This record gives sequence, structure tokens and C-alpha cells, in this order.
Amino acid sequence: MWDADNSTPRRPHWRGDFTISWSDPDGWHTFEEARSAAQKRDSWGIGYVTAVDNDRAPDGCYGVIDIDGAVDENDRPKDWVPSLSPFVDRDAFAEWSPSHQEDGADSGLHIPLKNLEKPGWWTDQHFSDDDHEGVEVLTNKFVTVTGDTMKGSGDSIPETGEWVDAWLREAYKAITGDDPTGGDSDRGRSSSDYDGDEYLTEDDICDALMHIDPDVSYPLWRDVGFALADFFGDGDAEVALRLFKNWSKGGAKWDYDADEQAKRIVLEATEGGGRTIGTVIHHARNGGWAMPAPPHPADGSNAPQHPVYTVLDGDKGNVNLHLIPESGTDVAVEVHQNGQRVYKAVKDRGFWSNSTVRGNIAGDVAGKITGVDQEALRQGVKDALTDAALDDGSDDFETSLRTDLVRDIRRRTEAVVSFPTEADGTEYKVTLAADPNSPLPGEQTMTFDTGDITNQNPAALETAYLDAFQRMIKPDSAEWDNVKNYWVDNVDVRDREYDMQTESAVEGFESKVRNAKIWANGEWGGFDWGSWNGYHEPAFGSDQEDVVYIPGQVIAEWKRKDFPDVSLSHTLVERGILASVPVSRQVDPDGPRRMVWPIVADGIPAVEENALHYVDPEARPAEDGDDDGDERPEGLRDR
Repeated sequence: MWDADNSTPRRPHWRGDFTISWSDPDGWHTFEEARSAAQKRDSWGIGYVTAVDNDRAPDGCYGVIDIDGAVDENDRPKDWVPSLSPFVDRDAFAEWSPSHQEDGADSGLHIPLKNLEKPGWWTDQHFSDDDHEGVEVLTNKFVTVTGDTMKGSGDSIPETGEWVDAWLREAYKAITGDDPTGGDSDRGRSSSDYDGDEYLTEDDICDALMHIDPDVSYPLWRDVGFALADFFGDGDAEVALRLFKNWSKGGAKWDYDADEQAKRIVLEATEGGGRTIGTVIHHARNGGWAMPAPPHPADGSNAPQHPVYTVLDGDKGNVNLHLIPESGTDVAVEVHQNGQRVYKAVKDRGFWSNSTVRGNIAGDVAGKITGVDQEALRQGVKDALTDAALDDGSDDFETSLRTDLVRDIRRRTEAVVSFPTEADGTEYKVTLAADPNSPLPGEQTMTFDTGDITNQNPAALETAYLDAFQRMIKPDSAEWDNVKNYWVDNVDVRDREYDMQTESAVEGFESKVRNAKIWANGEWGGFDWGSWNGYHEPAFGSDQEDVVYIPGQVIAEWKRKDFPDVSLSHTLVERGILASVPVSRQVDPDGPRRMVWPIVADGIPAVEENALHYVDPEARPAEDGDDDGDERPEGLRDR
């Protein structure tokens, strides 16, 4: 039940007892019982628990699409709300939320559906933090029942199908301006194979989780659980669950339902739900985590990543031969006795295939170790190098001989996307996770052309990496060959039309902003949430950047009409035009918080002098002959 006279009317209760838990089936009642109880007080109404995702309600089969702020005070649908025709065509029941009875208030709409499942890409979306306008998919929630049906409402509850996913996709695009199925920084990007991550310990993973906000979106929260289940496997599922729950408890969203859901995610995951520990590594690095280096123990107590072969194993002590990558072209041959190095030589890779070189190395080693059978020692070295020759060409052997630089770049590769160019070439965009030794935080994207990829000269990688991370690396030609082959093998090829559409969207966005009026110096009175204009914020985010806020709903409506299939916000962030993805902000101190796109103040070159119109007279540039004009605020500048 719910109480219209309560300060929080949608808070569930039973006959005035607000201590009940709506998620506990033991506290549920029949419709007849609820209707009878509601008649005791005029302000009481009945409610329904959508339990399709409630593990404690195996018979639950209904969910509800909740459209907050769907219509204005005159019951006219908001422009952003996708057409309700798919529901009307199926004779769907639809009723108003309690806000419909409030004078001058926008109204929400509830549409129940059978077997409602959230698409994997879906997260509840709102235009602002106050949740008064947006769409939620309720599959495990208490929902008020008003009986106040929408005009034209049907009397059936349709079965969920692909048509619901299509409607939700349009709603998501209308609110955020992005296509959720087109990819974003989390979903559209490969989590990478993060080869060689097996050395990470439970403590390492626990530390990584501490660098990820547990109050992330549901899809990412779920993917972290899948990744932990995949990494620890069935044998250590309880470890994965413990880490997942301990991390989740640090967030504000943790409750009984989250606990039950966490168990299902980890214990019933099939092959990690398609997610690997690379998901955790990627987001932890974005949060500032420094991934520990792979171990290279001298005593052999843990298996090193490079190839190790047994030469002698007897009373005189263990003798092992190590092949350690020095560069892309050179390998160090080391022989250790009881964990202590007694011999080292640097050779060209592939030397092990030459029998003469194998014999020479065996003779050199024999002169370094005493107290053992010299003939057995020489033969043991030859046999070890012969085994290396036999292993050469296998995937495991190639992996074990990668240099630290190659391992690091492959492990940090997040996305490789290629576009055909007008010159019949190809442009490659490679995104790498954050470099802990770089002065720049976060992931960065490098661009290469066909000539760079086909050229054996590693200068292209040196230059691109320096530009992206402000740090110098010195790969050799063999390392460059390994890295680029890995990229080409994992490239996501996109056609020319897709690229042109993105470029058109970016150009159209820049044009809109160039001609927008910008309010500054606290003069927010003329700022309009419903038109193309901006508000100057001189200290945005932790970096205190100069930005201009553009209303998110205006951009979303423009983008939905002209560029519905372009994931624009992340492209603009990548190009340095947006300081971040859209965020919720308050311009008028007494006004609402709504979504804005924070444009870097000098992120869009002006096409002509004073192309941006700084409306505040205190902020306008001085005109010719005007000695009193103040300069515009720092950061609002042309270039």
C-alpha cells in the first residue's frame, strides 16, 4: 500500500506500518486484502511488486515501464517521449502515476508488461538527478497502482518482445543523445584479452576493485561480477563472490536484493558471461590503479613468464636454462645453478635452430660450472636448446618471449578501429588504457594510417605514443611488428559511410555551438534550457577546466532528428571538444539540475572573430572605439 498524504507518498506500508520490506514475499498480500485495507482511509492506495527479477518470487512474471514526466500539466506528451503507438497497437493498459493528481505537476505513466527483461545495454535514464523526467524499467520494485488510466488505454498486459527493446532504445537515445547499441566507453569497447594476467593474486584483484566506484551503472556492476567469476573459475567461485560482495557493500545501492543478485551473477555465470578480468583491469586503471608488474623471480619459486628448460636435476643441484627477451630481436641465454646465474650471453632470436651455435653455447657453459659431470652438462644444454627449437612457432613460446613493452601495450589495448579513407587507404584509431608513468590521466587514442602500419620503422609508434601520453618509448622494429600485427588481428572495421556520418555530426555540432549565445559572469537569467545557448563555467571538474554548458535535451532532440545512429558524446570527448560525457548540473542556483554537455571553452575553433556571442555586457570583448568594454572571461577564447 501507499499513502497520498505521506511526505513520501510512494513509500510502501501495510495498514500504516512503514517498517515492512516490499521485497520480502512474506509481507505480500492478495489483491482482495489490499483493496479491503485501502478502503480504511481515503489517502491509502494499493501497490504492486514487480517481481520478474526477484529470486524469492519464482512465480513473478510482470514488470513495468515507468515514464517519469511523460506529459506536461495539460497532459500533452513531452517532445522527447518516443511514440506510444507500439503499446496502443497492442491494447496495452497504461495508467498515470500519483503525480497526475497534483496541480501544475508533470505526470508519469506506468505500463505493465509480461516477462519484462531489461536489455543488456539498458540503464535507467533521467534528464536530471532529481529523477523527475526519464524512463525506468521496473522488474524488482514496488509500484503504486492508481487506477487513473490514460485516455486510450487498453485493458491487456502484452507479452514483452523485441518491440519493447526497440522502444527503450529510442527512449535512451532521446534522453542521452547516444545510441546504447552503438557502443560507448564501457560497452562498445573490447575488454581486451589482457594476456599474461594470470599472475594477478587475490590481493591484486581486491586492490583493483578499490579503484572502481561500486555505485556504477547496473550493466558495469554485473560485468564486474562476471569478470571475477571468469577469473577465479568454478573452483574458487566463493572467492569471486566474496570479493564482489565486499566491493559492492562500499556503495549506496547495496541492499538485500543486491546481495541475492550478486550470488546469482557469480555462482550462475556461464564462462564469465562473456566478460574477462580485463573489464576490472580497464576500469581500475581508469580509477588510478597501477597494475603490478609480472614476477621475474631469480630462484624459480614461481614460474617465470619466459621459457625455462631443465639442464641437470641431481645431487649436485638443479641447473636450468632461461631464454629471456632483451628486445624484439635479441634474447639473453642464462644458465642458473640452484637459482644463481652462472652464465649469460645475448644472441639473436632464433639462434636455437642452429646446431653449431647450440654446441658452442654448451661448451661455454661447461667451463662455468664445476663439480658436475661435464659431458652430461654439455648434453643437457644442447637438449634444452633443441627443445626450444622444437617449441619455436607455438603460441605459448611466442607469448613467453614477448618483451615487457609488447606485453604492456597489448595488455592496455582497449579498442582498434579502422576506417577507409578517400585516398583508398585506411585510418586506424587505437585506444590504450592509462599509462601509470604518464603525466596524463586516463586512456588515450592514437591515430595511424596505412603507411604507418605497413612500415617496419617503429618511429610511427614512438611519435603517436609521445603525442598521446607525453612519454617516450623506444620500440624496435620487431616489437613494432608484434604490436601492429596484434592490432590488425583485432581491428574493428567500420565502413566509410559510418565515418562520414560521424564527421557530419561533429561538424554540425560545432556549427551549432559557434552560433550559440554564451552567458557568463553569473548572468544566468537569460539562459534557456530549451534552446541552443550556453553558460560559462570557469572551474569544471577536478581539473578546474573552462567549459561552456550546452543544454543536453536540446542536443538530444537535434541528434535524434539528424544523427540518430552516431555515438556523439564519446567522439567529442575523444577529440577534446567535450571535457567529459554529459553530466547533471544546476545553472540557476534555485533551479533544477539537468543534463548538460560541458564543452571545453577553446575546444571548437571559431570560424570568424567573435563567432561566439558573449551576451553578458560585462563579459563581451571591447569593440573598436569602446574603451570601456571588458575582456571576456579567461577561457572563452577563439583560436
